[in-house]
Amino acid sequence: MDSSTALFDQLKVAEPFFLLAGPNVIESEEHILRMANHLKTISTKYVSYASVNAFNFEKNDVFVARVGLPLVFKSSFDKANRTSSKSFRGPGMSEGLKILEKVKIAYDIPIVTDVHETIQCEPVGKVADIIQIPAFLCRQTDLLVAAAKTGKIINIKKGQFCAPSVMSNSAEKVRLAGNPNVMVCERGTMFGYSDLIVDPRNLEWMREANCPVVADITHSLQQPAGRKLDGGGVASGGLRELIPCIARTAVAVGVDGIFMEVHDDPLNAPVDGPTQWPLRHLEELLEELVAIAERLNCPTRGHSSQGDQVLSSRTCCFTRVAASLNVDLAMSHGDISGEPFSTPEAVGNINVGIPKTSEAASNLIQRLMLADLDPAAAKSAVGILGPFLSAFSFLFIVRIVMSWYPKLPVGKFPYVLVYAPTEPLLIPTRKLIPPLGGVDVTPVVWFGLLSFLNEILVGPQGLLVLLSQQIS
Repeated sequence: MDSSTALFDQLKVAEPFFLLAGPNVIESEEHILRMANHLKTISTKYVSYASVNAFNFEKNDVFVARVGLPLVFKSSFDKANRTSSKSFRGPGMSEGLKILEKVKIAYDIPIVTDVHETIQCEPVGKVADIIQIPAFLCRQTDLLVAAAKTGKIINIKKGQFCAPSVMSNSAEKVRLAGNPNVMVCERGTMFGYSDLIVDPRNLEWMREANCPVVADITHSLQQPAGRKLDGGGVASGGLRELIPCIARTAVAVGVDGIFMEVHDDPLNAPVDGPTQWPLRHLEELLEELVAIAERLNCPTRGHSSQGDQVLSSRTCCFTRVAASLNVDLAMSHGDISGEPFSTPEAVGNINVGIPKTSEAASNLIQRLMLADLDPAAAKSAVGILGPFLSAFSFLFIVRIVMSWYPKLPVGKFPYVLVYAPTEPLLIPTRKLIPPLGGVDVTPVVWFGLLSFLNEILVGPQGLLVLLSQQIS
């Protein structure tokens, strides 16, 4: 088994996902070696779900199963499609490949880097384990064929201008050139002139390419030509703060790999600083993503007996649940029976969806979900809380009317019956919400809040009502 096939087989079954990570461009040998050291240290902290024996590797294979997230180090030797010709591009192919080879030898990690011309493929293939095809070039047949002929794994980024179905054709070009080791990567879709969006459906539709699917969680938040430079001209901007959002989405859907660019000082990075994730926050983000994948417990992809082809996708558990509910509904003609979904389970699922929820927020969620109430107690609570919320809502309606008449003697009967119970709530609220056009709007705010609580707790589909209906 050659090293590329061994690595590809490892990545296909990586649990919970594999990681392609590194700085956008090679800035210096010292910087790249330092970043590679940090990334390898962080990635190996996470225990994988598979053992070395699961891969059935020979002793002389170059790549063996690692403990933790399988890491492929990424950096570019030449940024050939910079917005401005004056922008930093990197050290060039010759010097860049020497630096990447030092990383590979020093830290025993595979390398991924990109090519832009057919003439680059052969020399890059002598160093890189994965050759990446840039999004702008994902349909360039000659480039895809030249890359495929190196025998290395080919990672094709979906063009920002392409439908996900296009990637099936791009992957097929690589296979027809004699190379079955191909994967496709989602990196966003143009939304207007200077923005990208990520459509999570693409992560499922790209499975039609019958190969591993990778999510680029950093480039997908670029704002092409969205940043004006002081000296004139434009550069790409980005929304770094949304990287965790896109990452969580991708892991929840069930991608095979995560691609991300990481930098120890993104504010001063010469390329794509606005969309590089800070190294100091990488461990925290990966910890969250691994936790999400573990809690969702999405099944791995199926493989043929020879392990040479991905036969089915990781199906997100949300999709399986929705399909199951539809089948149950159809079979029961709308009459769904079975064990009720317990409130502790509901609270647990909310905490899974928000892994970093603070203890205080978690306690609040538990109280709102009534985790400690049995159906009988819930029924009693409906009888008490319903009239209470309705009464207070009525009082605030009266206060809204009273606010139109500021000279009313609020301290006298009958106005004091409304004023006394509501004013203690309105006084602190006025400190946060100033009058609007000279009118006190805090009664409106409280009326809206009480109406909301009334609906979610004691409304027809309220939590208390649904829980009380479980009395046998």
